[in-house]
Order: sequence, then C-alpha cells, then structure tokens
Amino acid sequence: HYGMYYKLISNIDLNNIEWTPIGVYYSSASSYSYSRTFCGSFDGDGYVVSNLKVSTNQSFYRYFGLFGMLNGKVKNLGVENVNISITSASTLTHCGGISGYGGTITNCYTTGSVSAYITDINYAYAGGICGKGGTITNCYSSVNVHASSNKYYAYAGGLVGEIGGYITNSFASGNVSAATSDRYYPAYFGGLVGYSRNQGSTYVVNSYRYENQSVVNHILYNPN
Repeated sequence: HYGMYYKLISNIDLNNIEWTPIGVYYSSASSYSYSRTFCGSFDGDGYVVSNLKVSTNQSFYRYFGLFGMLNGKVKNLGVENVNISITSASTLTHCGGISGYGGTITNCYTTGSVSAYITDINYAYAGGICGKGGTITNCYSSVNVHASSNKYYAYAGGLVGEIGGYITNSFASGNVSAATSDRYYPAYFGGLVGYSRNQGSTYVVNSYRYENQSVVNHILYNPN
C-alpha cells in the first residue's frame, strides 16, 4: 500500500460480517512482518463505513480496527456502530475504531464499542479512534472503550489507549473502563488518553472529554 491513494465514493455497510483489518501486522511461529501494514492515504470524502465487526482473534494478529497497523493517513471518514471485541490468551493486543496502531487520522469520527481482553500474560490497548500511537486531529469518538489484562498492564482511552503523537481539536464522549488482576501491574485509563509514555514528544491541545463521560477502574484482584 506504500504511496497509494484511496478515496471512497459512497457509504459502505459491512453488515456485521467478520472483518479482517486493512494492513495486518502478522507473525509466524518465529518471526514478524510489516510487509502488509497500510502505508498509503485513505480519504473517506465525508462518507461512512458502518457496522464494522471484529471479534475473531487470529493468533498471529496483534492490531484490530478498520485498519490494523496504520503507517499512513486516514481522513474525512466516519466509522459507525463499531463492534470490536478481542479476547486473546497471550498476544499483545491493540484495538481501535479506526486503527489498532498508529497512523495520522484527521477529520474522522467513530461510534460503537471497542474492547480488548488478555486472559494470560501480555498488554491490552483500546481506544475509540486508535489503540496505541497515532496523531489525531479534528476527530471525535462516542465509542465505549474497555481494556483488561489478567496479568500485565491495560490501557484504555476515549480516543487512544496510549498516545504516541499529537491530539488536537478532538473530543470523546464514550464511557471508558480498564482493569487488571495483578496489583503490581495497574490499569491506565482516561477520558481522552489512557497513558502517555513519551511525554516530551506527545501532547494534547484544545481537546476535551464530555463532562458526563464515565471513566472507571474495575479492580479485578483481591487486595487481601
């Protein structure tokens, strides 16, 4: 997809048929490949992709959304009635309404629900727009977001689980929740962003969360 340009010419209804993300970062038993990530430009031209469903976790996938790993750009797109719900035994999992990981996303919005749940040892990322990374501008999301891990960290944000770039002129109104089952590995969650690892190279400007948005940490472990 490197350097290619795509433009929608009408609305698309995916009819809740199981979706394989565009741009899949995948692995074999012993290696990983970036060869199928999306590196082009996608212009929605104001149209809507609706009824996106992703619930089947292929063992070699790590990134889930309309796009899996996004190394390119998406703009002018609505993604409505997202239904992404991934349960994984031990694979690092990133879930977002538009991209599981990364990308430059501009003038887009999402509605629906996104959840990532790790049942064994690994991290879970979930966001209304992007699971992890990404630069988000002039976007909003009303997606309900949840991330939980049975052992390690979980990251959930109304726009992005873990910020990797900039968020500008954007907002979120969906409910956000996160949980872990080990007291030494906490859940990170926020109305806009769950976590910022590289604070010197990330920022949020002129962006906000809806005042009635629910942001909750569900404690899964027994502190006694």
